[in-house]
Amino acid sequence: MVSKKKVLSLDLEVKADSRYRFNRKKIRESVAKLLTEQNIKQKVELSLMVVGERKIRELEKKYFGEDKVTDVLSFPQMDLPSRKASEGQGGSEIWEEKHDVLALGDIVVC
Repeated sequence: MVSKKKVLSLDLEVKADSRYRFNRKKIRESVAKLLTEQNIKQKVELSLMVVGERKIRELEKKYFGEDKVTDVLSFPQMDLPSRKASEGQGGSEIWEEKHDVLALGDIVVC
């Protein structure tokens, strides 16, 4: 029996107003490096949005009930197993056993 080796595949959607300048390639490389360091070896879906203070304040108030500006908001797509549950099992292996795609969700950066 030949086993298939899982390889990281990153589906990263980056959205931003044209007034916010940043290096999309560097963001993709950094996210891929982080996932590789965490021993993620499967397809990963992630959305990243770059916004201004007004929009992040609006989202903070709508979803978290606080009228304030923050640096980052995250909206997970799914519940991951706790770190304690996966101790001794090599990072994401518990997750990989049951799912082909790791849909991380949305990250909003101000």
